Amino acid sequence: MLYCFLCFTVSCAAMKTSHILFIFLSLCPGEGAEDYIEPLVSHIKAVKGMNVTLSCSFSSSYRETLYLLWYRQYPGSAPQFLSYRANQGVHSYTDPTARRRFTSEVKSKFTNLLISDVKTEDSATYLCALQAAQCHIYILSSYTNL
Repeated sequence: MLYCFLCFTVSCAAMKTSHILFIFLSLCPGEGAEDYIEPLVSHIKAVKGMNVTLSCSFSSSYRETLYLLWYRQYPGSAPQFLSYRANQGVHSYTDPTARRRFTSEVKSKFTNLLISDVKTEDSATYLCALQAAQCHIYILSSYTNL
């Protein structure tokens, strides 16, 4: 799985009641030259209460279904799953605690995390990840008791 992190920090502007959010994005190349996930911009500014979109572009040599995942990580804590969405079909899931304000989407070769009504507690490191879907085929035999 490939990860890309996005630092989302909050700072208060002097003499103002609003909070300014800074999002720093970094390049996350994969193991192969064809696999990567990376941010579209180096930083984003937002004011408390605004809607924010975090975006990563991705590519993979894997031609089947890919899952694009989003996590949030607070300092000193493990990453917290927010959402995943498949690049093909309708497979998706968002953690119930994140459903009110966090939405993920996949458009072509981009994954976005939309955060509505940004709050100071949204200050964290956000990770976008790319995972190839794994499919295991099991052959089940039926047995007849005689």
